[in-house]
Amino acid sequence: MTIIEKEQIKWYHRTRIRTWAGNTVKIQGWTSKAMQKRRFNEILDHLDFRGASVLDVGCGYGDFKTHLDMKYPKLDYIGIDQQKEFVADAKERFAACNNAWFYHTDFSRCQLPRMDVVVACGVLSYYTKDPNYYFDMIHKFYKVSKRTLVFNMLDETYFDSGSLIVAHNRNLIYQFCKQICKNVQLIQRRDHNFFTVIMSAHSL
Repeated sequence: MTIIEKEQIKWYHRTRIRTWAGNTVKIQGWTSKAMQKRRFNEILDHLDFRGASVLDVGCGYGDFKTHLDMKYPKLDYIGIDQQKEFVADAKERFAACNNAWFYHTDFSRCQLPRMDVVVACGVLSYYTKDPNYYFDMIHKFYKVSKRTLVFNMLDETYFDSGSLIVAHNRNLIYQFCKQICKNVQLIQRRDHNFFTVIMSAHSL
């Protein structure tokens, strides 16, 4: 992903910060709180986080951390995001939490910490002209996951790509994941416009 493409993403969210002041769901680009919750629940319904350390790539305001705490309140968690406004807010929101850390950084360029579970919820939905970018990022995330990588992407069968937000061919993504991981689970429901992939170092 080019510098210009990354700056376009930052500008997109800064515009939404002004337009949707106080509405963190809309600012992050979610169509609704219900849709955000669907994605989070799809992850929690299919993955056991007990005893795991968690890396949240593209953590936004830390909403997944809040959702995760409802079921697994004591997990060590690291959230990273390239949007400094999101990270600053997340640090404030979780200031009293002694097992959560947030960092403003570019996940595509930085060295990621090795964690038990890596979560990438929606972060691979932005346009880039580099056709290998999405595969490179999936591979990068998987290499630092000690136990499991879970990510979701918009499904091109149910979502039309635009100039900034893009959907993907779920079968193409699944076949790529199978090349680098033996245990891959593809989850797609007809009432959802996204699909979820779980790549595990252990049998699912």
